[in-house]
Amino acid sequence: VRVVVTGASGLLGNALVRAAREREHEVCALERSVLDVTDSVAVERRIRDEKPCVILHCAGYTAVDQAEEEPEKAMTINCDGTRNVALAAAQIGAAVFYPSTDYVFDGQSSRPYYPSDPTAPINAYGVSKLAGEQVLSSSGCDWTVVRTSWLYGSGGKDFVDGILDGRSNSDTMRIVDDQIGCPTWTGSLAPGIIALAEVGATGTCH
Repeated sequence: VRVVVTGASGLLGNALVRAAREREHEVCALERSVLDVTDSVAVERRIRDEKPCVILHCAGYTAVDQAEEEPEKAMTINCDGTRNVALAAAQIGAAVFYPSTDYVFDGQSSRPYYPSDPTAPINAYGVSKLAGEQVLSSSGCDWTVVRTSWLYGSGGKDFVDGILDGRSNSDTMRIVDDQIGCPTWTGSLAPGIIALAEVGATGTCH
């Protein structure tokens, strides 16, 4: 199967490229420097030329804290960029898999969230990712949203790297102690997404 991966140099994108190739899929890895997903003309042209069956859309704005300072940029990349990819996919009949986040919820639940739970993002990053989910689901293409959290793994900066960097730059380090999440290894998540694509899964997954 021919697969396009946007944001292929990122933490999850890198893992998805490896996982897809291990399954012997034909992979076109598009780094952010190669394809700007906010450029609708460039996206439409590249997707049309590549003719993928599946698009793993990992290109996105991922700086959760920084998004509070530049919410428009987060929305442009995560919402408008996703719309561009989804509409291009719809034109050629490709399916889009979109990694999303637990930040689409308000974090007040005492149990793990289900895909059917109502969304209520409380920060700019969560708002932008939810907007991406919404434009994807209304685009006319086959789509799958995979909500995940606290990614870590090789091939990009993650929470662990942040801790190590902070520790190396100071004798003391300040860190939040009231945040609950589910660390997710990209080495497990990426093969799982490939498996979903291989069986033609659609809808929202956690």
